[in-house]
Amino acid sequence: MPSSIYVIGATGSRTVKIGRTVSLRTRLAKIQNMCPVPLKILFATPGGPSCELALHARFAEQRSHGEWFTFDEDPVEAVREALLDLPRETFKDATSPADSRPYQMPALTDYVSFEDAALALRKTGLCPNATGDAIRYTARTKANWPIGEGKPYAYGKAGNARTIQLGPVLDFYRATPRLGVRGPDKKPRQARRQ
Repeated sequence: MPSSIYVIGATGSRTVKIGRTVSLRTRLAKIQNMCPVPLKILFATPGGPSCELALHARFAEQRSHGEWFTFDEDPVEAVREALLDLPRETFKDATSPADSRPYQMPALTDYVSFEDAALALRKTGLCPNATGDAIRYTARTKANWPIGEGKPYAYGKAGNARTIQLGPVLDFYRATPRLGVRGPDKKPRQARRQ
């Protein structure tokens, strides 16, 4: 069964629990049962034991007790950044419920397909609903998109397909976190007639 790496904590708190479970809901309920303040899952991504151990080692100086860590900065951003810095081998035991094959994060300098970039965005939690088509749409419509002619980064080619460098895509979505979320309607919706 696939497992998830999670960050659980109270809203606004800098002290969080970083762990791994196969059932986020059950794990949150067990931790909440022992905690006097309301907790919530602040971040979750597919990951196995290697990923959990790597995160615990990375944040050893922030360890408060057990699997609880206290950060000076936003803990979710710190974990996301750390996940991007982990070597590919760390993800060898991470599996996604939708894809039973192990996920290996490409290097940030690698050129990948739009679909692979979307998978990386979903796995890192930067854009949980990312698709290749959504990234293509963003590339066409956003003036600050960093890849293309006259931009800091160029598209690559793999056969007839256009590829993109993963690092600039992740940086763009990190700086523009609300992409892929539906905004307010321009016109009010009509009520259905019965």
